[in-house]
Amino acid sequence: MNAQDLFASLAERGIRLLADGDQLRYYPRSELTPELLGELRRQKSELLNLLAPPVIPSRDIAQSSDSEANEFYWQQIRETDRRYLLGPRHYPRPCLWCGGRLVHHPRCQELKLSWEPIIPFGRYAGKKVSDVPRNYLKWLVHQLGPETELRAALEYHLKDKRTGAGPNS
Repeated sequence: MNAQDLFASLAERGIRLLADGDQLRYYPRSELTPELLGELRRQKSELLNLLAPPVIPSRDIAQSSDSEANEFYWQQIRETDRRYLLGPRHYPRPCLWCGGRLVHHPRCQELKLSWEPIIPFGRYAGKKVSDVPRNYLKWLVHQLGPETELRAALEYHLKDKRTGAGPNS
């Protein structure tokens, strides 16, 4: 009896055979006769090979050696789509309040209006932005780096004061 016949025989009896690393597991144990157990031991390596998942070589389409097929697929793509696929990605910066990039949290605007930044350093350290003179805030915005959260919050606060919107107008 070869490994495939043994596997089929076990399946007919309702015995499930599983490969667990280099071990064979079988369920239910009560259905296994001593003769079948001996056959399992003799053909263990063949059964493990039979139960092993097939090895499929991974092949990246972009790195494919079959350049004709690859070129065929690239010819089907419009030039604008090709530039989009191969070009750099420009994702919007996340919102400082809710973290959303394309979609904001439904209560994001409320959070923006309720939060007031506190100056962490300098002459007005520990004071709320509404208690700091406007000319100092303008000066501070120009001193901070372009990608800082404090700068974005101060710009938002200054814009609110100019338009008259917000809680501190």
